[in-house]
Amino acid sequence: MRQISPASKYCKVVHADDWLFPNCLTEMVKVAEAHPSVGIVGSYVLEGTRVKCDGLLYPSTFVPGRELGRLSLLDGDLYIFGSPTSLLLRSDLIRNREAFYNDSSFYPGVSNVYADIEACYEVLQEADFGFVHQVLTFTRTHEESQTSIHSRLRTGMHGKLGVVIKYGPAFLSSKEYEKRLEKKLGDFYSFLGSSVIERKGKELRDYHKAGLQDLGLPLSRARLIKATLKELYRKTCLRLMYPKAALRSIVGLENKD
Repeated sequence: MRQISPASKYCKVVHADDWLFPNCLTEMVKVAEAHPSVGIVGSYVLEGTRVKCDGLLYPSTFVPGRELGRLSLLDGDLYIFGSPTSLLLRSDLIRNREAFYNDSSFYPGVSNVYADIEACYEVLQEADFGFVHQVLTFTRTHEESQTSIHSRLRTGMHGKLGVVIKYGPAFLSSKEYEKRLEKKLGDFYSFLGSSVIERKGKELRDYHKAGLQDLGLPLSRARLIKATLKELYRKTCLRLMYPKAALRSIVGLENKD
């Protein structure tokens, strides 16, 4: 990112296995030029065989940055940023930062998988968001990514919680932030409780314990025990309701052991 031309007005990242459709730059720059306060421009994305990033209402091409930051933090299903390939960036916003992406890591060997999302929230605090209601980029999905360290450790759980903690105070009211934080903490401990029941392993527990410490939140053993019992009750009820599926699940777990 530091190597972009000092004369450039916009910057477009393209990951190695992704591509841009022929009209991508034309349409994105058109929106950015129409709204000088826009710092990021997105569009619909063809991710594998599915169209994504379709959460904004048609035909609006402009959303105030703080409004979009608030909406995306409140609505966990509003998938709008995609990947770096999905976005056009205003170059001065890159040059004004020592490092555009936060590549620091709290756990050895595991990168910050939410670095690109964090960069978007940083920009939206001072710039607005533009959007093109067309499929302009393609993101390739890889089967091997399902067995990567990020998938194995479920790093997204820490990433989602971290985004709320880092940027909630900037975009949400105090009441909205408290409510959203409690929801994400509840999800996080439910996940931890489920991982205890399913015996996911020490590496996963160590990663998420370190993740909580990184966010300034000590692990609450009382909350973990409560969440584990709640998940155990929920899974027991499901097994009673669907005994055949439960049997297949149990056999699968025994085979893994």
